[in-house]
Amino acid sequence: MYAVYDEDGNLTGLRAATGKEQDEWNLRRRQSTDGWHDVSEEVREFLPGTNEDYDLMLSLKKSDYGKMSLADFNSALLAWGNEHSDSYDRIECDRIWDDFRVNLSEEDKAFITRTVRLSGRENAMVVRSLYRGKTEEEAEDVSIGDTLTKNPGDEAPQLTWCQMYYSFSYHVSDKEKVTVGERDRAVGGMSDGIEDFWEQTDIEELLKMDKSDIIVKLNELAKKYSTRNITITVAKDDQIGFECMDEREVRN
Repeated sequence: MYAVYDEDGNLTGLRAATGKEQDEWNLRRRQSTDGWHDVSEEVREFLPGTNEDYDLMLSLKKSDYGKMSLADFNSALLAWGNEHSDSYDRIECDRIWDDFRVNLSEEDKAFITRTVRLSGRENAMVVRSLYRGKTEEEAEDVSIGDTLTKNPGDEAPQLTWCQMYYSFSYHVSDKEKVTVGERDRAVGGMSDGIEDFWEQTDIEELLKMDKSDIIVKLNELAKKYSTRNITITVAKDDQIGFECMDEREVRN
């Protein structure tokens, strides 16, 4: 599918690829995997990103990109992805596997793993909505989730551990008014807040908690990082997981 824009650069809908475009896309996909026989990489769907791939993506990282509206930045990313789909796929695979083969500054890595990741998901929700015959305003909220695990380390980690699965969504009131920086600080702050809570809480304290305690903490963070323009909502109880096991005394 290809994005369609009006004369002012606004996204108006989708169109199917032409036969020629589809053939070219299929050829690029085949070429990107031909000759790739490294057994250690078979779990990856795409080749690692190259320096050229990253240079292309980082061309979107203008000096004032944080002040751009989400509407403008997301539109630029969508157009870039249509033109450089192979580069986008390889970099996204690097991000998923946290397997970056090029030297990136912390700022560049944050741009790719946070800014591009979030805007890419927002674009995906819009495209899916348009494909289903809905308007951009009716696009579903973006969901973020992950699983975190903690154990005592060298002290029989298989006997004592805690695991949490969290999920939250966020809604942007107006992408024309909300900037990339505001979105990154709010949603990125929520993700960082959850990970900081998990890393800084001793496992002995986690073992005393139950899922209701976790949900309270997640809601506190959602309230902290929501803004007037960005609403963060923790998923329903049945979409949050928290489980602990402590068999140290049983085994002793």
